[in-house]
Amino acid sequence: MNKVNSTSKSVIQLFIQPVDGNPVSYKLDLKQVSRLVMLLGFAFLILFWGTLFFFRELEKNRKLQEAFLETELKLQLKTLSEPSMLPPLS
Repeated sequence: MNKVNSTSKSVIQLFIQPVDGNPVSYKLDLKQVSRLVMLLGFAFLILFWGTLFFFRELEKNRKLQEAFLETELKLQLKTLSEPSMLPPLS
């Protein structure tokens, strides 16, 4: 009984003939290539999400700081516009 090697179906052999020089042969395992492509895709996706979340937090922080400074400015203007409780100097 002959068993067919399942890895032989997932291997591609490339032959490259440069203009000057000896021919070169490469064997590519499609399973390994697909794993590498998936790994690189997941790495890119994680970095993309990380970048989006970073800039979202940066924008939230900017808005929070802006609101805080606006509130602080209003409080300072309010205290400056109120008459002083000190007796007038004579």
